[in-house]
Amino acid sequence: MAQINEGYETPKEREAILRLIELNAQLMEKTNQLEGALDSRVVIEQAKGVLAAQHEIDLQTAFDVLRRGARSHQLKLRVLAERVITEPATPREIARYLD
Repeated sequence: MAQINEGYETPKEREAILRLIELNAQLMEKTNQLEGALDSRVVIEQAKGVLAAQHEIDLQTAFDVLRRGARSHQLKLRVLAERVITEPATPREIARYLD
């Protein structure tokens, strides 16, 4: 017959609970990373669309120019993409590759 522990866990149960807490924290971290990546991707896709429309280029060229501008100026791609979306003129880091 199993003994009732009135609120006290066995060492195995405590270990299992701690492992579940650890796994939950890892899953939350991974979820946050994936949400961040998705948010970045959305911004980058929007910037590609803006560049393509403004400069009459295809989406692949828009991405290449965006990536080249970010790399050559040591900027994060998302940061430069946000500038493309929010600034009235094409950022100089990109404009130089469009001529």
